[in-house]
Amino acid sequence: MLSANSETGEQMRLTLEVTKERLKEIRKEREFYCPACGQKVMLKIGEIIIPHFAHIRKNDCDVFSEGETAIHLKGKHLLYSWLQSQKIPTLLEPYLKRIRQRPDLLVKNNEKYYAIEFQCSPITKQLLDKRNQGYQAVDVTPIWFPKTVGQVFSGTRKVRLTPFTQQFIKSASCISFDVENRCFWHFNHLVHISGNQFIATVKNISLKEQQFQSLSLKEEINHELYDEIWQIEKIRYLQNRVRFNKRGLKDPFLKESYDEKIMLGLIPNWIGIPMSEVQSKHSVEWQLLAVLLMKSIGRTDVYHYFHSKYPQYRITKKEFQYYVDFLCEHNPKLEWEDLEGSIFSSLVYNYFEL
Repeated sequence: MLSANSETGEQMRLTLEVTKERLKEIRKEREFYCPACGQKVMLKIGEIIIPHFAHIRKNDCDVFSEGETAIHLKGKHLLYSWLQSQKIPTLLEPYLKRIRQRPDLLVKNNEKYYAIEFQCSPITKQLLDKRNQGYQAVDVTPIWFPKTVGQVFSGTRKVRLTPFTQQFIKSASCISFDVENRCFWHFNHLVHISGNQFIATVKNISLKEQQFQSLSLKEEINHELYDEIWQIEKIRYLQNRVRFNKRGLKDPFLKESYDEKIMLGLIPNWIGIPMSEVQSKHSVEWQLLAVLLMKSIGRTDVYHYFHSKYPQYRITKKEFQYYVDFLCEHNPKLEWEDLEGSIFSSLVYNYFEL
């Protein structure tokens, strides 16, 4: 941790402006205590990890956890300096007693408060939701920056986002923080393909160029390029399903396709449209099976029959009904031909609010 209380109750924050020589002098002169549990902490000043406080003994302090990585400590320093350079009032690791939480940074901007969290370690959805609810209970808006994972490139393209990064997607967007290159990576207009694959408009903005107030601004979307990438990836997925199939006709999707004499490479564009729920398989699978079921039994209570017949596809009733409604409006007779490009585009962009 980068903040602690002195024996007089004064808070000491380890910012980049304080030299190691000065910190060594302070360490001899003063004692420090954890703002949350009140136990004594030591000021560590090493050559590899930047100066930080740590509990002298392992305890049950659930606010200031031990074992912070060097990248997390450095990231907090960089984000603090970034906000300070924009003259935005910022506190480093303030302890919020009412909710027993300690954000990495607490920011006040335009009379609103924001908790900034630079997340480097794995976090469960339950804990993430709990912390967000805590901040919201005291009228603080949480902003999460997961650390940048792997190599990233700018442009409109297919990207792979780890399950860790996917937790921080909000309104089809996510911003990661790259400590090594001192920049933010903006992943906007995210459309899920399958597994960990998405289509995204990716942009790199350096710390010097990024303004706090413009974090939510997005690049314009290239509709035509999104359409092109989506169709290419759908075909690639279907080819791989056949190529790497190990179950033969015991595979429900491939068996139904074979029985109905469907050529997978010629499936129309209205089967396999993107949906908001992240699934391990491409939407073309469950949507083709749903269409074949509708052709057989009609649309009445089709979700119930689909769920009973294909329980492996965990599709929510809301998403299933959205697809049925779309077909009722744009292709009620389920005619086996592509929809006009403009209709298909409006579906995708209106659904994802892109």
